[in-house]
Formats: sequence, C-alpha cells, structure tokens
Amino acid sequence: EAGGDDHNQTDRRIRVYTPQTAEAQGVVGFMLGHTVKKRSGVYGILEWMGVSQECQGHGVGSMLLGKFMEIMREQEISKVIVDTQATNTPAIRFFVKSGFKSYAPSLYFVQDANLASMPNWKDIAEGKLIRGGDVTLRAIQVCDLAAIYELGDLVYGRPEKPSHFWDEFVPSEFHNSDPEHSFVAIGPDEELLGFCLGTTVSKAPSVTRLAHRGVIGSTPKVLIQPDSRVGYVVWITVNERHRRRGVGTALYTKVASTMIEVGCQIMMVDTDSSNIP
Repeated sequence: EAGGDDHNQTDRRIRVYTPQTAEAQGVVGFMLGHTVKKRSGVYGILEWMGVSQECQGHGVGSMLLGKFMEIMREQEISKVIVDTQATNTPAIRFFVKSGFKSYAPSLYFVQDANLASMPNWKDIAEGKLIRGGDVTLRAIQVCDLAAIYELGDLVYGRPEKPSHFWDEFVPSEFHNSDPEHSFVAIGPDEELLGFCLGTTVSKAPSVTRLAHRGVIGSTPKVLIQPDSRVGYVVWITVNERHRRRGVGTALYTKVASTMIEVGCQIMMVDTDSSNIP
C-alpha cells in the first residue's frame, strides 16, 4: 500500500497482518521500506524483509525485492540502502547476489542500564567534570534545532556515508518525540558543543513455552516474561574543536540517567565498525 508524502519522505508498505490473519490470508512474506532526502540526494531505505521458513528458497524474496526496486525506479531513485547483521550469511548472500555492494559493517553495543560503577556519575551528568568548564547540559529546545542539524550534517551527512539517515528533520523529530532523552551541551555565547539524541523502546510481556527437558511428551511449562524497556542512543557527536574535554561522556551519562529513571534495563548504541574513536 502507498503512504502519503510526509516531509519529503514517501513510504511504500505492504499490508500488515497479525500472525492469525496472516496465516488465514496466505501471507508468506513482506517488505517494508521508505525514502529519505539528504543533501547528497534521495535514497531508498529497505528496513524490514521477511519470508516464512516454508517459502524460503522459492523466489519470494527476489519477487518482493524486485517490486521494491520497481517502486524506487518509478520515483527516479538510483541508490537503495539495506542493512543486516554481519552474522546473517544467508541475507548477505541474497543481497550481494541481487546486486548490492559497498557494504559498511556496523557494531552494536549493549550494556546493563546501571551507573553504579561510576561513583561520580551525578557530577558527570551535570557537566561539572567537563574540562575547561563553563558548559551547560540541557534538554533540546526549538532554538537548538538548526545548530544540531548543521553539526550533525558535518558528521553524518557526508555523501560517502549514505548509510547514516541524517536529514534536516531528525532534530525536530527527537524534539517532538523524545525531548526528555535528548540533550545538548552549550558553551559560552550559546555555542553548541555537542548533542545526544536518544529514545526508549518498550517490549510487551511475552509468553515462552518451555518443554520439560528429557521427558518425552511432557506438558510444556509457560513462562511469562515481564515487559522491559531499552534505552537507545541514536545520535551523539561533539564539535571537533571541543573533543577530549569530557563533553561526550557527560552527554551520554545525562541521557542514560534519564532512561534509567523511566525503568530502562538495557542501554544500546550502534556505530560504523570503522569509527574507532
């Protein structure tokens, strides 16, 4: 189904079914994608793709991808980006066979949402330990959006790094959706030293069936896992002139503390594998 034009982004999505209705309707695969406009051009983003196990290897994925690429060509989009786990060999093989290339591996970091190992974390989160002083950490405001975009564009908006989906709408999206988890570091004369934009993701309670080990035909036990919240730092950067002062550490600690306050149990962040700093 085609979605509307929203902020220069056009979504094309396949109808979504619950597991029960999907089975009834005979849905065997899906693909979800959209487009994003950057200074260097408009890109197609293939976000999600799945094929039922019974139908894998029968051309369903190729058919879905072909339809997606057809939609991209209709919109005169010449570059499409897709990502997958580095360990997902079948998916990598599928996309390479389909003509995708020039891939850039990403790394995902996960840690328990706990600042207890940092005895002075409160001072860090307030910016008191930033070298050079005279720095204020505060939640993003409307007046910060233009400066955040300009600084982010220097880091994430380069044409050779199209996998970073940074555009002029990212700062306002976080200002509207997650202002309590998005902070800026402001120096003298209201200079933007850096920013950290984050969000939280909630997982609904899940039911897991566990069979009795070693007992054939035994009745499975039902384990109800409580809902959980994950803190996700999506964007973080510091002005090159102000790095190695502790600005980034202060911003991350401040955002992490706000996520822990609302019950996040895990913190997650990702970056390009080539981003050694």
